[in-house]
Amino acid sequence: MGFGKLTGWGLMADAGIHLIVSFVIFGTNIQTFLDAKYNSEIAIYATILLAVSLLQGLYHFGLLLRTYCGGEEEELPVGSILRNLLTGIGIVSSWALFGKVGNDNTVVTLAVAFFCLMRFLDTIMNGKYDDYSEIGDLLKHSCKESEANLLENAREVVLFTPRVVMVHILLALAIASSAVDLSTDGGYLRPVADKDYTVALIFALVLQALHFLLYPFAAMFNYCGTTKGVMGGEVECKDGQGNVVRKELVSFNRIPIVRSVVAAVILSCLSFAYGKLTPEQPTRLLLLNLALYFGADQIGFDVV
Repeated sequence: MGFGKLTGWGLMADAGIHLIVSFVIFGTNIQTFLDAKYNSEIAIYATILLAVSLLQGLYHFGLLLRTYCGGEEEELPVGSILRNLLTGIGIVSSWALFGKVGNDNTVVTLAVAFFCLMRFLDTIMNGKYDDYSEIGDLLKHSCKESEANLLENAREVVLFTPRVVMVHILLALAIASSAVDLSTDGGYLRPVADKDYTVALIFALVLQALHFLLYPFAAMFNYCGTTKGVMGGEVECKDGQGNVVRKELVSFNRIPIVRSVVAAVILSCLSFAYGKLTPEQPTRLLLLNLALYFGADQIGFDVV
């Protein structure tokens, strides 16, 4: 999960830790699934949680074997995409299940904690192993090789790449969905103004808006000549020989760990509210909101 990067033990150590955590989540939540025979919502969430943790464990078992047998010390891009998707689905399903059963269920609470920890450490594992030499490197922006040819002139700054545009379109739609969810006619805020899931929805909306606005503000300040500051600034992207191939505008929320934590909190809030509200309240728009933000999150995690 990132331990191998910081210790020099490599991909095999990280795959081994992922394997253990995934199978612990799977083994401890089997009983949750078996006890849910009279509640279809809990059964669905528990089924997804079991399937995701099992697939995650099997993937890392294969990764462990490949590395042990002398394979590459870097994860394949498709494997990284799969790992991030599975962890994201695990966060959504575990928090929805937590919203349904409450914090009295220790096993489900532990599943939430393990998936959130896995997400945090997934972020570390996304970078190349030879890029890390000290813990401070974990806070650096990771240049995307797939975007290297967007500009022919390396002296210019890559601003609104296809990835950035797609993410912000999805964020705008998710913010609109959150606003409707919390409107008087949405049915969530006024009838249940003192409920924990209403607080979660408000918190998600605030963070979604913050996620959406930081990069455009950073671009505006950069245009005005302020290249460094709280909002972010220009970062040089270099090739394997240390030559600058281009520059990227990096706002504060594009630092991988910062972006990962904020996105995980938003997904957690939306998923908790969805699990808590369904099936008593109308949740179709909330489900759309969750799907839109999940898409924005995964695209930011290098799906495209």
